[in-house]
Amino acid sequence: MSLKDQYVQKLEAQIKDWRVELDALKARAEKASTEAKADLAQAYEHLKKQEDELSAKLDGIKKAGLESWEALKHSVEGAWTDLKVTFDKAKAKVTTVADSSKKADGPKPPA
Repeated sequence: MSLKDQYVQKLEAQIKDWRVELDALKARAEKASTEAKADLAQAYEHLKKQEDELSAKLDGIKKAGLESWEALKHSVEGAWTDLKVTFDKAKAKVTTVADSSKKADGPKPPA
């Protein structure tokens, strides 16, 4: 297996993992308050757009010859890094919102 094929497989596996996590984040976000839902929906759409861009760049690598794919690799790595940073921020935001929702819905002190 060529280095290019290994690289493509690695990226495809990571994208697949991110899709699963992204769907889980979306499900958690749906349980948030109305205001938080709008904010999280915007973050989800931004992540989805970045994922689509990364997938398109990956397609470019798949179509590239063995000699030219290295030139495309830098562009993909930049998109990968951007997506990871955005994903980590969105995950933290969803976790924070979900945790605050649990506290708000938690047991109430006796009156």
